[in-house]
Amino acid sequence: MPAVSSRPPGPVAEPPIVPRYLSPRQAALYTSIAVKTLEGLRRSGNGPAFSVAGRSILYAVTDLDAYLASRRVTNTAQAVALQSEGGAR
Repeated sequence: MPAVSSRPPGPVAEPPIVPRYLSPRQAALYTSIAVKTLEGLRRSGNGPAFSVAGRSILYAVTDLDAYLASRRVTNTAQAVALQSEGGAR
């Protein structure tokens, strides 16, 4: 009688690697905020926190999540008020 394996047949899928830091382009894809908008928010100090590593700008995924959470609204009046504040909350 052949030995019974507890592993499923075929290759074992590895869990996806989730990066902790993203480039501005990756951050734009992650947040649906244009790269140019992120650049403007960086310059004005109204955007998500970022790090500088040499000549590279990096966004921590946790900082992007916190920024998006800080901009969460429950009605359009709040959204209009948030926009009139110039990006900062």
